[in-house]
Amino acid sequence: MQYWTSYTCKIMIDNWFVKIVLFPFSLIYRLLIEIRNLLYNVGLLKSISFDIPVISVGNLNTGGSGKTPMIEYLIRYLDPYIEIGVLSRGYKRNTKGYMNVTLQKTYKDVGDEPLFLKKKYPNTPVAVGEERALAIPQMLQNYDDLQAILLDDAFQHRGVTPYVNLLLTDFNLRFTKDYLLPMGRLREPRSQMSRASAIIVTKCPQDLSEKEQELIVKEINPVGDQKIFFSSLKYHTAYNIADTSQRILLDGKSVFLLTGIANPLPMIDFIKGKTTAYFHRKFPDHYAYTKHDIATVVDSYHKMDGHKKVFLTTEKDLIRLEPHFHYFLKHNIDIFALPIEVVFLNRENGFLEWLKNELMKFRV
Repeated sequence: MQYWTSYTCKIMIDNWFVKIVLFPFSLIYRLLIEIRNLLYNVGLLKSISFDIPVISVGNLNTGGSGKTPMIEYLIRYLDPYIEIGVLSRGYKRNTKGYMNVTLQKTYKDVGDEPLFLKKKYPNTPVAVGEERALAIPQMLQNYDDLQAILLDDAFQHRGVTPYVNLLLTDFNLRFTKDYLLPMGRLREPRSQMSRASAIIVTKCPQDLSEKEQELIVKEINPVGDQKIFFSSLKYHTAYNIADTSQRILLDGKSVFLLTGIANPLPMIDFIKGKTTAYFHRKFPDHYAYTKHDIATVVDSYHKMDGHKKVFLTTEKDLIRLEPHFHYFLKHNIDIFALPIEVVFLNRENGFLEWLKNELMKFRV
């Protein structure tokens, strides 16, 4: 069940028979979540604040809403001004407790996304710890010059009260049109959006009109002084992982795309705009590739038609493909990665100005 794709979940959401069957289970789930949130709201369960700003990046639903690209965005734009670190739970790692992420660790030690961030931003402190309230003091002790911490996928982690709470929602799978687990993909009721400082609609079409944005704002119906921002994904030129100076355009190429991420649809749409000759081999999110998997992938690639073939994957997948790099090299396959970047629609600096103003207000 944990390997449902976004597409499969969408089919289930649209299937009224399935909704009816799962409705009682969603009611039970809702009751449990509401009780938990109530206990935090009245103070019977403790939520801890810290003397540096903690910025949470999360979502209401399961699956990919673009949290990792947003964390990257925040690292790139905040790092010149303040010393910032990243704390993640380290999803699907084989270890427990707090751990600093170093370049010598494997994704099985710390999780694929934290290791990806550390490799891409080696000067940024990255740590993992499932109990964030316990992990943050340890991180501050290890990195005493930190001035802010980014919490990855922590909207549901009520044990820490973030100073800024960013709620992400996918343009094509907005929480306003979704349902609680197991009927849908929501981990919390829609009403819990009220805890967010700002809501960011991610993966929007770059030509999304202001009129369409206004309709979505009305649909979300922000509360109080909540801000709503719209962002999109920008794809850069694919590069050879063995020689990053070697770049390649996808136009007119036969593309073999390998992904193990929650929602590859935006990338597929991008590739469709470049070529009609592509094949997509999809694996579940955070999937640990086996030797057999890679052997079948290599075999499929060699059987693919076209003399201008490109083996393409995501930067996040490189972390889990790394143990198999030698196999690709042995079979004369160059691996190209397609880097992505978050861009905000309308006034690009609007979000950053808002965030910087919020951080300027921080008082211990």
